[in-house]
This record gives sequence, structure tokens and C-alpha cells, in this order.
Amino acid sequence: MAESVIGMARLCLNLPRLRRKATLLGRSAEVDALVSRAQTGGVTEDEVIDLALRLGLPDTTLRSIPLLPGASGGSPVGELFDCPREQGRCSREEWLAPSAPVPECALHPDHPAELRRRILS
Repeated sequence: MAESVIGMARLCLNLPRLRRKATLLGRSAEVDALVSRAQTGGVTEDEVIDLALRLGLPDTTLRSIPLLPGASGGSPVGELFDCPREQGRCSREEWLAPSAPVPECALHPDHPAELRRRILS
């Protein structure tokens, strides 16, 4: 289960990049298939990395660990965004950089949900 939770987060975070590359290559169906599996049951981190590599994106372009508070311009300590839609199925968490848009869940384009703000104590 933990592998699926990490895979969901990695896919959500990198979906725009994967879609852009797949569209350029005429291989959008591969991304669509992975998204469909994620929406109905989950995907593993390896599946996301494998797709990225097949599309010619190096594994190192996929961010898997959010930045620490302050590492990207001084985000306030304790402000963390996590996905309310996939609770328990997705481990994506992001610190919001100053003036950056609030992150959105990329796996549900028909019903976009902003990641919810969580204050850490």
C-alpha cells in the first residue's frame, strides 16, 4: 500500500510534465491509461518512473520529495498542503512558496480540488 501511496503522489505531482511530453510524442494514451488506473485503484512509484523513462524523461526530473520549509523562498514553517481527495491513497504534500499558486490535484481534472492547507504543530 505504501508504494501505491507514493506512486499516486508522484503521478499527481508530475502529471502535467508527463502529459506535455506524451502529447509531443503522440503517446497520450499511455498517460491516460496510467491515470485511469490511478483513479480506480492506484499506481506504484515504479510505474510512474517507467512511463517517464519510456517518454524520454529522466527519472531525476520527477520530484518525489517536497522541499523543506524555507528551501524554496522562505515558505512559512508549518504550512503544508496535502490532497483531500485521495486521503490515504496519496502521499503528496507540498510547502507553498511565496506568491506561488496553491497546488491542485492533477488526477481529477473534471473535479479539480485544491490541496488543503494543513498547519503543523
